[in-house]
Amino acid sequence: MSTRTRFRTLHPGLLAGIFALFGLGACSDEQTPPLSPDDPARPSASSAAGEVSRAVISFGRSLPDAEVIQLLVQHDLQAVEVHMTAGGMFGSHERFSAADPRLVVETARRSSIGSTQKALSGSTIRFQRFREKHPRAAVLGSAKLEEQARSLVEVRASLEAVLHEARGNRPLIYAVEVSGSAAALDALATDRRVSHFAAVPSSDGKLAPPAPVWPAQVDIPRGITALRKQRAAQVYDHVEAYSGGDVGTMCIGCTPSEPEPELEPADTLVSPDDPAYYDGSSGPRPTYWPNEGDFWFNGASFTDSYFLWYRNGGWKSTTPGYEHNLNVESTFASGCTAWTNLPYRYNDCSTAGVVEPGTKVGLAFGSYYAKYIKNNRWYYGYWDLTGGEAVYHKYTEYTVTGQEVKKTFCWFNSPWCMNGVDSYFLVTGGWMVTNAAITEYRTWYKP
Repeated sequence: MSTRTRFRTLHPGLLAGIFALFGLGACSDEQTPPLSPDDPARPSASSAAGEVSRAVISFGRSLPDAEVIQLLVQHDLQAVEVHMTAGGMFGSHERFSAADPRLVVETARRSSIGSTQKALSGSTIRFQRFREKHPRAAVLGSAKLEEQARSLVEVRASLEAVLHEARGNRPLIYAVEVSGSAAALDALATDRRVSHFAAVPSSDGKLAPPAPVWPAQVDIPRGITALRKQRAAQVYDHVEAYSGGDVGTMCIGCTPSEPEPELEPADTLVSPDDPAYYDGSSGPRPTYWPNEGDFWFNGASFTDSYFLWYRNGGWKSTTPGYEHNLNVESTFASGCTAWTNLPYRYNDCSTAGVVEPGTKVGLAFGSYYAKYIKNNRWYYGYWDLTGGEAVYHKYTEYTVTGQEVKKTFCWFNSPWCMNGVDSYFLVTGGWMVTNAAITEYRTWYKP
């Protein structure tokens, strides 16, 4: 069953500025952008037509909060959004308007701590559900179920790592979206601490510049590396421990970090135009949407989702991306702090309310490269919702969809480049925020 696909129509001035900035025309679907921090070449703020007021800077690695603040204060800049990484996950914290760097950086860490604590409290129900559906004997006898169990524990370990590093004041921020004068941005572009700089004309105050590249190195806890080598029985021991809710001093994600191995793409994706797409006898049919998953709301502002594919495929474009999209009333939320473990992931909350018609806003996290999504592996993401109106007694109907997207407006990695190709309904419901903090938990099965 299909549902509304979220298509974007960008401001012509913004598109012209983006293309002029990088010397680009419209691009074809077949183009694959480089992932190097040096691509595209670093322009100056004043090189683009028009006055530039925003830019995204990357550092190539995570910097201490104090160093990020000192850099922005030195150049007389305000912060709009910070991009963070820890435990193999990526997160973003967005402001509705530019603000003092100290406020944004401190709030990003505080919000990530609070949100991740909520995520960990909600993980118990997922382990309980997995254990009820798949007893130990079944998991030990099935390679697919073993992979599901292992990836479920890995999600938990990654969340533990985010909380451990955020609480321990370890460096999290690897990129920042900033706002300031063209002169200030020009000076920032030449700062030795900045490895990547991208600026665009301010043709619309709501529109954001290109998203940052990833850090040169992504670290994961050594506990996750060890988990990937453990036998199925050891992995199921973790499932049993986490399903009990009381794990004592167990913290796989609290171990020292090491570089994550380079990601490898999944097997060749099967197109629905291919005669071998699905003949009914070769296993699950390929789908661009996750076949199984759940959605949990904590009764206040936090919601998250676990989801997996049986057979990744069925994409209509040759270089597809994927978005996990939450649609709510704009009076309920208008932005979010989001973290996810999808490969080559991004947070699309910055586009909320700009492209959706009517009173709905779409809050999404996604992957620029869907071919790196693996089968029978649990993926995860959370939204900690911000904005909206009254704290209590506000209501929204919501839908969660799995959406195929592709780069349409520009070739580099930015949520503003991504346009909807097709969308598939996953789950729907309604929330009421009350003093009682009524939670909601829903699941889907869409083979």
